[in-house]
Amino acid sequence: MTPKSLLKGIALAGLMSWSALSLAEEPVVFCQEFDKQFEPVNASTTIEGTQFSFFFKMPQGESIGVNQVVFSLFKTDGNNQEMLMRDTLETNPRWNAFGFLYANMEDFGTYDVTFDTVDGKPIAAGTVLLVEPAPDAAPVEKKEQEIVGTTLADIFNKFKQSAEQ
Repeated sequence: MTPKSLLKGIALAGLMSWSALSLAEEPVVFCQEFDKQFEPVNASTTIEGTQFSFFFKMPQGESIGVNQVVFSLFKTDGNNQEMLMRDTLETNPRWNAFGFLYANMEDFGTYDVTFDTVDGKPIAAGTVLLVEPAPDAAPVEKKEQEIVGTTLADIFNKFKQSAEQ
């Protein structure tokens, strides 16, 4: 499984900085999408549906510091964790943010993503729960289809009556 087949969209990176890689693991931000400044839209660790975006940012003044990162994606179900993919991705050592727009998963469930250096040092990690979209609060009662007609005079009269009240 490749990133192209699993992740619909593009990998984005940017916001340059010059310092070395922080050894602390950064959180992965999950959201519907994010802008060019890596500001998330509707960030949450619980996403309705199976499409989402995710990214990480290095601390202020720090950069990724490596030419490649190892991206891993796992699906967790109770005590079982299945690796769905692991791939080495090209980066720029000066970048301080990296992520994916519009990733598509096949199923709902819990997914873990990690970004590590090639030699295994953690860069960023996070967990997201993909849930089925919530149904309407009250079930919609099905009604038989009707054909309804009206005239401009009827519309005017209804408008006039509501204005007088």
